[in-house]
Amino acid sequence: DLEDTIVAVSSPAGPGQRAILRLSGREALGMADRVFASADGSRPSSWPTYAARPGRLEPPGARLSVPAVAYLMRRPKSYTREDVVEFHVGAWPALAGLLLGGLLRAGARAAEPGEFTCRALLSGRLDLAQAEAVMAVVSASSEAALRAAGDLLRGHLSKGIQNLLDQVRDVLVLVEVDLDFSDQDVEIAPPREVAARISEVRSALADLGRRSRSLETFGGEVRLVLAGWPNVGKSSLFNRLLETDRAMVTPQAGTTRDELRAALHLDG
Repeated sequence: DLEDTIVAVSSPAGPGQRAILRLSGREALGMADRVFASADGSRPSSWPTYAARPGRLEPPGARLSVPAVAYLMRRPKSYTREDVVEFHVGAWPALAGLLLGGLLRAGARAAEPGEFTCRALLSGRLDLAQAEAVMAVVSASSEAALRAAGDLLRGHLSKGIQNLLDQVRDVLVLVEVDLDFSDQDVEIAPPREVAARISEVRSALADLGRRSRSLETFGGEVRLVLAGWPNVGKSSLFNRLLETDRAMVTPQAGTTRDELRAALHLDG
């Protein structure tokens, strides 16, 4: 529910320098006022965006008063385009769990896996390619994979696709205008010009595909989709590639309705 204010531990599990508890949603500022006592006595809801204040985190029921630094990012200038408050505390696993429980009692809901990024996607903060890149950055197992995921997150692929869409729309406008005035002795879009523009788009699309291959192989894995009309052999091909009967195969069209995923290893 996008109306909920969500909370999660947003730092890696285990001991470390800092643990981060993140709140996002319309009630984030009010909850921060109730659970955080700043050293200067000010309330988080009165701070400007991108403010940081030291103080103590005292969530209800936790019976704790923990030194913390609170960071405020007001909407829409935040990751989710909602009000976001982060509490940075010592990274002791037991402590993070107790504080998280206190924030849940304060009225927040535990965030689902990937929900902060989902909200960023739904709010228009990220597009679909960038949203997928977030997990790719987190799970990158090499420097090359991290660079590729970073390019995707910065929108390089999205900008290339948008440029191609703009070019296609320009050609479409020319053709439609030419059709509208086809009964007049005016040639608005000569066939050679339209063909040349379409050829440019095809070349640009092919070039984008070549340059984007590294963006599709974050960890040495390539994603493939088997798609086609019902009952043409997708499930049979799926099983043949895996060398196991993973998908049910029958003469009845539409037998496989759920999405099936599997890892396929070639040459080791």
